[in-house]
Amino acid sequence: MLTKRQLEALRLMRDTDQEMVYEHGECMVGYERFGRRTFFALLRACAIRHDSTSASPGSGGMEIYSINETGRGLLGDAPPEKENGQ
Repeated sequence: MLTKRQLEALRLMRDTDQEMVYEHGECMVGYERFGRRTFFALLRACAIRHDSTSASPGSGGMEIYSINETGRGLLGDAPPEKENGQ
């Protein structure tokens, strides 16, 4: 179960079509700052995906993440599933 703040981060990413940037323990979506706990919770929930990095992951460089299908599903707007080949 995600917290209100974690869902807020996903909504902001979805509604503004912006990525989440994680750098040196700081997490931002646009001008909005989120705590590293929010970032790691979304990562553990598989709600965001790693898009690119300016350095190798874990080295302290800027890492960019975007919302994925799971994140959209957690917000309740996942695309409808196809029924038996239709």
